[in-house]
Amino acid sequence: MFFFKILENLTNKLNFKLFTQVALYEIITTNNQEYFYKIKSKSIDFVITDEKCKIKLCIELDDPTHNRLDRIKRDVFFLIIMKVKKDKYQLKH
Repeated sequence: MFFFKILENLTNKLNFKLFTQVALYEIITTNNQEYFYKIKSKSIDFVITDEKCKIKLCIELDDPTHNRLDRIKRDVFFLIIMKVKKDKYQLKH
């Protein structure tokens, strides 16, 4: 809750919007059904957008649960989607 309040204050000052627990399929698009199934049930902790809802920042918190093997795999998957797989997934604007 503390981190949320900091983000909320910061985004308000910058005239940005803060969204929590955003489904990946809401911010990422793919034309491939197989790739869609990989993201359809996943969410990201925070998404910050400008006043026109253009994504500026996505934040995934690393709490102690992220030390579990299943969470590590999920985090790696997120990183791959956001950084590498631009041919398969595109960020919606």
